[in-house]
Amino acid sequence: MSGWRATLRRLEWPILWALVVVAFVLGMVGFSTTGESGYSVTDRVYRTLQLFVLGGNFEGRLGWELEVARFLAPGVMAYTASQALLVLFREQLRLLRLRFTRGHVIVCGLGRLGLKVTAAFLHRGERVVVIEDEGMDEWIGMAEEMGATVLLGDATTELMLRQARMEFARLIVVVCGSDGVNVETAMRAYTLKVEAGHVGPPLECHVHIVEEDLCALFREHRVFKDTGDRFRVLLFDIYESSARLLFREYPLDRERIGPEDGRTVHLIVVGFGQMGESVLLQAARTGHFANGRRLRVTVIDQDPAVRQRRLMRRYSQLEKVCDVEFRAMEADSAEAFAAVREIASQQDALVSVAVCFDDDARGLSIALALLPGVRPFGVPILLRMATDGGLTALLDAGIADSRFGGLLRPFPLIGLAADGEALIHREMDAGAMAAHAHFVENRRNGAHDPADPSLLPWDHLDEDLKDSNRQQADHIAVKLRAFGFTVVKGSGPAPEFTAEEVECLAKMEHARWNAGRFLSGWRFAPGKKNVELKTSPRLLPWADLPEDIRAYDREVVRNIPRIVALGGGQISRTGG
Repeated sequence: MSGWRATLRRLEWPILWALVVVAFVLGMVGFSTTGESGYSVTDRVYRTLQLFVLGGNFEGRLGWELEVARFLAPGVMAYTASQALLVLFREQLRLLRLRFTRGHVIVCGLGRLGLKVTAAFLHRGERVVVIEDEGMDEWIGMAEEMGATVLLGDATTELMLRQARMEFARLIVVVCGSDGVNVETAMRAYTLKVEAGHVGPPLECHVHIVEEDLCALFREHRVFKDTGDRFRVLLFDIYESSARLLFREYPLDRERIGPEDGRTVHLIVVGFGQMGESVLLQAARTGHFANGRRLRVTVIDQDPAVRQRRLMRRYSQLEKVCDVEFRAMEADSAEAFAAVREIASQQDALVSVAVCFDDDARGLSIALALLPGVRPFGVPILLRMATDGGLTALLDAGIADSRFGGLLRPFPLIGLAADGEALIHREMDAGAMAAHAHFVENRRNGAHDPADPSLLPWDHLDEDLKDSNRQQADHIAVKLRAFGFTVVKGSGPAPEFTAEEVECLAKMEHARWNAGRFLSGWRFAPGKKNVELKTSPRLLPWADLPEDIRAYDREVVRNIPRIVALGGGQISRTGG
């Protein structure tokens, strides 16, 4: 809704009451000047009130006051009655309008994320139906002002999904308050669309899930199998998406880390909630550099023990990937500031700080307090913000560069990762999709099993295989920066890697691959790979690998220019 319309809506009732007062005053004045005599104050009040219901007799010459009052009063009354009727029958009007709605988007759940998703699709001209329970009243009015149709009720029920015309929708985005509710909503949608045999267009269901255990369990459900093209589920995690985009925008190897570089890349995570954990894990997946030095991560949190135990339970081999230290201390304490400064001052380290609190004001306060201690060493502070408005917009308005030397870099959780289709990785997965397309092309040109699930189109690919492609694609930029390469838009002949570059990049690729497997629960075992037991004979250091596996990693590296080209880019050498 435009600004003037929103303002008018806020002022609607004050304006109506003002008009009521004006009509009443004009009526009182008018009845005292009509030329009639004998009207007491009580009579004038009574006859003025009659104006609001089209009552009253008029004799003699009427003054302009009464002329205005006898039209203004019933007009205000009629408008007020019509608005009251609209309120009474709003739900029926919504349902009537929905009877003719097709090809729309359903958003289950509001809050910051749901509202951002709703706004993104409305901005693209989509019709959006929102299902929200009555606990989020503050967001409902905002969604309606933007143009969405809001239905109040439980999205996990068949009744609400039917009212939203789910069988005729093209997309349903499930972003309710908890992972359990999101999964239950998706399964209910599956039951209505597939098992009940509803007709209508194919339906994509995008489900927000943060908990890895629940996500793995959900992937085993029949909702992911044998649904054909009628119903397809895609999972996304807003925190993981934001962490991926964070290091794409602000890489840990912001300065070139070549094979002979003696520095260790060190990440400090301040605040270890869900965002902090996702930042740590993304750093562990991509933090494999040309000098072979292990990534170091220091976590500072008031009480990290509970999340630390859960993290180590889910990623029991994290210590094989990077060195992580947890420090229990208040983030805004002198002790924490001294610890961050001490790490930032190390000459043999390339340090970055990520402040990852849910509270924007607290995060900004701590980031500003940390800044004087790290500024002399050029250490950037990556500040997690809830959205891309508010305080984030303030820091983007030239202040971050002019006042903080470009070292305070906000990354909005929702603004980076929930912009329309980017919500489900579509835009940031261009490289991963190109890597998969190149893999399929190579396999199909040789002997292959047509039933191999890894050869399916991207949209039908197993989520674990998608994640593998994402990790490979995310690490390409790290490899290229190690030797002064960059990716530019366009096409043309790409520079060839030297033999030394290929060898170093292959080592980096194998380290990255090992890290991804370890974090996914795989272990080393001789013999053949066992997918069910998650064992592989390739989970070895580079020095212990057989030559055929090394040759495979070298070939992966040589294919990087082709993968970049499939993604619409071109490799350019910018340094020696």
